Amino acid sequence: MGNVTYLLGAGASFEILPLIKEVFNDDPNLTRPGMADDIVAMAGKFKRLADIRQQEPGGYLKVLIEEMEKLGRNSKFFSSPDTYIRSLYLQKKDKTEIERLKLLLSFYISQKQFSHPTGIDKRYIPFLASILESKKGGVKIPDNINIVTWNYDFQLELGLQHFSSELDQLDQIQDQFGIVPSRTKNDKPKIVHLNGVAGFYKSGEELGFYPSIKGVYRDDHERLDAAVRSYQSLCEVAKIDDNLSFAWELEDESHERIKQSANFFTQSDIIVVIGYSFPFFNRKVDEALFSQLWGRGNLKIYIQDPKINQSQIKFFRERFRLKDEIEIIPLDSVEQFFLPPEL
Repeated sequence: MGNVTYLLGAGASFEILPLIKEVFNDDPNLTRPGMADDIVAMAGKFKRLADIRQQEPGGYLKVLIEEMEKLGRNSKFFSSPDTYIRSLYLQKKDKTEIERLKLLLSFYISQKQFSHPTGIDKRYIPFLASILESKKGGVKIPDNINIVTWNYDFQLELGLQHFSSELDQLDQIQDQFGIVPSRTKNDKPKIVHLNGVAGFYKSGEELGFYPSIKGVYRDDHERLDAAVRSYQSLCEVAKIDDNLSFAWELEDESHERIKQSANFFTQSDIIVVIGYSFPFFNRKVDEALFSQLWGRGNLKIYIQDPKINQSQIKFFRERFRLKDEIEIIPLDSVEQFFLPPEL
């Protein structure tokens, strides 16, 4: 039984969060908008809330609508929110503006998950049910399995909460399962969010999710009202830092997460890549991870993607300078997260 590292990309949360680009389908009802358009669509929902109130949007509702529309438009121009924010970073724009956009993106991602009927991509539940082990007083991630995710959603936390009903707050899940980042320092993490986690904030010395649990509302209007109050609370805190910290930022937290993830790769006999397209602006971090495999031939890499083909496999091998002895296995079925037979 070898050591397995999972590397997750946006496709691993496809059922809850939109991908960067629009997904077309022969059935128009199954066509999915890209993230930029979906951000604008969420702004539209808040506009309708103002219509229901029969008043012009004012205060934080007006700010939220305007800022979300702007984020959506610029994200579409730059292809993604990440690239838009990175463009501001490279222009050395005021850090306050960048942090404000991170907070807004974090708010959007949290709302997408908390507003969904189930809140979780259903593939996480059977996946975790298959890999988790029993321990005294609960469950744990096995010693031979680690997870690195590029996603700043909290799908993994919600999935683990399904098996830990006594822990009703996401902060507790992070502490229990060794998730980085979290409110407590963990020298032996099991899950690393390379880009941080949406909805996880720092105010002074306090760290935690806000809100930390999913609210229960009578209807969508009540939920949207609560969302505006939540956004207002975040904006009114004198000093609050969003935990989204992109791996390309020159920050100690980012370097530490990359180092922890690289350590997972060093120990791995098997890498399972799920729903990750290896975008250009992540290339340096991806190379820092896959360079841990240089010179090795005694391992397998499974790549699970509905559009994977042999030319992409060839490009992947050449890009990361992997020896021919490393077996790279494409998997185009994505109904469930892949469980390697070596587990």
